[in-house]
Amino acid sequence: METVSFRLSNGMMIPAVGFGVGTVKDLRARGSLYIAREFALEKAKDLFVNHYKENNRYPILKDIKKEKMIPQMIQAKLQSVWGGGKILFDTARAYCYSEEVLGDEMRKCGISRDNIFIITKVTNIAQRQNTVVKDLEASLRNLRTDYIDLYLLHWPQTDTWLDSWKVMEQILSSGKVKGIGVCNCKPHHLEELLRIADVIPLVNECECHLLLQQNDTRKYCREHGIKLIAHTPLGRLTEQIRGSKELKEICNKYQISLSQLIMRWHYQLGDVSIPNTTSLSHLSENEDIWDFELLPEDMEVLKGFDSDVRIWPDPDCCDFTRL
Repeated sequence: METVSFRLSNGMMIPAVGFGVGTVKDLRARGSLYIAREFALEKAKDLFVNHYKENNRYPILKDIKKEKMIPQMIQAKLQSVWGGGKILFDTARAYCYSEEVLGDEMRKCGISRDNIFIITKVTNIAQRQNTVVKDLEASLRNLRTDYIDLYLLHWPQTDTWLDSWKVMEQILSSGKVKGIGVCNCKPHHLEELLRIADVIPLVNECECHLLLQQNDTRKYCREHGIKLIAHTPLGRLTEQIRGSKELKEICNKYQISLSQLIMRWHYQLGDVSIPNTTSLSHLSENEDIWDFELLPEDMEVLKGFDSDVRIWPDPDCCDFTRL
């Protein structure tokens, strides 16, 4: 089975489902300090579990364990390519060591670069310091590659993002990126951008899930040939989603999991989805959505969950210096 893909407005094919590498902090720490720290944390878990839980510190141990799983997830994703298709990875300079870990795992796997589709992003710091080109060079080094498939502005940062977009248009002609796009933009951001842009963004990557369906943004993007990429596509399966009897009934109807239901919903809306997981079974489950199709009445049920609930900051009212 070949990779199921969408065609972008410049003719590039992008896989419909990718993998969001996410933030990697502790995994790349080096030296005896890291070893001693990890040993101490493990002992603390064994001896003082209740103390850690009471002081809300125990989740830190869980986060470190999750970060250790990320290379395994990347390798599993790399080995999942079928029929010469592409594998989509979404990362960013802002995600600490995410690019470096992805670069290391790609080097190990032996899979042709032509079969890998990489998205990474310009940091807000680079926008403020006017170092967008240097940011790209750092990303290329981290990822051990000589080109990026999609290079995105991470946030529509006030007073910097339009100038940064013009720099990205220049970068596009260098051949070091195959396409450029934006993240976290609402229709009014896109309108502002299109007034000054010589190149229309190929994609708009934004938070999109059952509780924040981005219908106005999707409509605007579709009208202007911009593909919506949904990050956090499962909405972290919050209790409002996980506990829904209506959703459970639809899952039983198709004999699928809740994750598969939501991923298929995204696909039928025309979204590219980039879920993140540290479970091998969930990784394969998120892509096993091609042998069923949701009926219109089921799509309507899912539409009813839209409640404008955000997990991540609102680009209209956030502190860009902290993102």
